[in-house]
Order: sequence, then structure tokens, then C-alpha cells
Amino acid sequence: EETRKSLALLSKDKKETFFRDVRNIFQSIASYLKSNLPLNNSFLRDLKILGPSYRSDPQAIDAIVRIGRFIPGLLSSNEIDLLNDEWLMYSIETIDDSWLIKRKYNDLHGREHIEYHEIDYYWNKVFSIVRVNGHPKYSTLRKLVKNVLIVSHGNADVERGFSTNGNILTEERTLLSEKSINGLQAIYDGVEYLGDGSVHKVKIDNYYWRN
Repeated sequence: EETRKSLALLSKDKKETFFRDVRNIFQSIASYLKSNLPLNNSFLRDLKILGPSYRSDPQAIDAIVRIGRFIPGLLSSNEIDLLNDEWLMYSIETIDDSWLIKRKYNDLHGREHIEYHEIDYYWNKVFSIVRVNGHPKYSTLRKLVKNVLIVSHGNADVERGFSTNGNILTEERTLLSEKSINGLQAIYDGVEYLGDGSVHKVKIDNYYWRN
């Protein structure tokens, strides 16, 4: 709103100059991203088939086989063949909507929104399916998908860890042992996970009081 008011005070020529500069900035950003992002990486492009909506895609079988072959030393030739068969079974598997959808809700304007589960939650549900003999139905697919999903999507978590350790290791705490630092880090992570970053929101049951 403040920007809009400020623009209203500019002359016509200055407005044109401003918007031209803004356009040039966005064009430069787009050109940089286009030249530096791995947009033509076939492996990353194939990974999209791990999304639930792609399981019946006709191209998915070829893609999952390419993914299996791309990771060196993970799957044997026999497992690659099994991967093909398991994906065929997976493509016609009955999937419960609760494996995909976390919740549905309406906003203040009455519009419906859907919140989905994380991809690892979905695949853990798929991998919980067993055969009549009790053995996992998708053992080869599980081996591949779990190795793919552990690949970091960025360094945000690592940077966050450095930041947390920086807050822990203050000038007054230079003599902390490695065990103490790990313990404080675990407490910090626990509060973040169980209490949304607030200690008073962490629920403590009777077990902790007794121990």
C-alpha cells in the first residue's frame, strides 16, 4: 500500500522508468534461473513420478526403471526387473485417501482447502502393505524410494543447525562437552517438534513425572 501511494506521487516519466527497471530486474532473475537451475536434468524430471498423482501415468514405469539404473550400486539387474513388476502392481493398488489428505478445511470466505501429507508419510503407508505371507509387497520399490527421499532438497536444515549451535555455544558456554551440546540440540529439536518452538506447549505425561 505504501509503495502504491509513493508511485502515485511520481511523474509519468519517472513511473515509466521505474516499471522498466523492475521489468529488467525480473527478466535478469528469470534468465539467471534458467541458465543455472537443472531444468534439463532427466533424473530430477523422472522423480516427479514419486508423486501419488503419477502412479498410473503410462510413462511412470520407464521413469522408475531409469531412476533405479541411475543410482550406482543400489539395485542389481534382477532387482531392476522386479522394480518394473512392483510398479505395475503399485499402479493398480487401492490407495486410501487418508494416506494422501491430511485434512480439509474452509477459509473465512468459505473456500475449501486441502492439506496433504508429506511424501514420506504417503510412501510409508504404501510400504506397510504386505503379501498374504506377511512379507512386504514392495520391497524393491521401498529400497529405491527410501534412498531417493533421503537426498536433501537444499541446505536449509544444515544452515539452521549451524544457527542453533551458534545460539548454544555462547561465550559463557565454551567448556561444554560434545555430549552436552548434542543433548541441548536434542532438547531444542524436541521443543520445535513437540511444542512448535514453545516450551510451555510441550505436553508432559505422568511417565515423565515419575521418572
